[in-house]
Amino acid sequence: MLLRPEFTKTLADDLSQGKSINLISAHGLGRRRTLLDLHMVLPGGLEVLQMDVKRFIGEKAAWIKQTLKQVAEAEHKQLIIMHNFDLLEDEALVQNFNQVADLPLCALLCVSESNAHPLLQAEVRMLPALTKEQCEDEIKRRRLPIKPEDMQAFVSFLMEHPTPYTLLKNFNDVWYAKGLWKA
Repeated sequence: MLLRPEFTKTLADDLSQGKSINLISAHGLGRRRTLLDLHMVLPGGLEVLQMDVKRFIGEKAAWIKQTLKQVAEAEHKQLIIMHNFDLLEDEALVQNFNQVADLPLCALLCVSESNAHPLLQAEVRMLPALTKEQCEDEIKRRRLPIKPEDMQAFVSFLMEHPTPYTLLKNFNDVWYAKGLWKA
């Protein structure tokens, strides 16, 4: 079950057509989950090259240059996903990604907390807020021990919190079952 089904499918369609997109979302709203869901709906035959900028502190430049060289020579469709793209501080490296738009077999998805790189030639797209229905579906998918009579109150609690997705994944079953979220 996808967290944001319509959004994720539209994103996959646009990327499979070769678009460059800079997906913006604050922390705790499900960016990482959106990427996991995206992998589930991308068409077969699309090779995905993904990097979390946060994890490759010293190796970024070499990895980026090698990846861009690889996709320029590719004979099949490829998608580059750069998670935490806003942490990339070298503007020259950022501008290297602009060449992806000229490659017929490549698409680019940058995922950021802010639009920190205005020189990036990519459509800025905001991750939509979770709806109540999506929150309920995610609670059911995770089999969280929320009492049926507490479901609507818990969903409202999530909707008012600045990082609702983080709340869904960071607590143990006791926190949910005993209603400690009510405190």
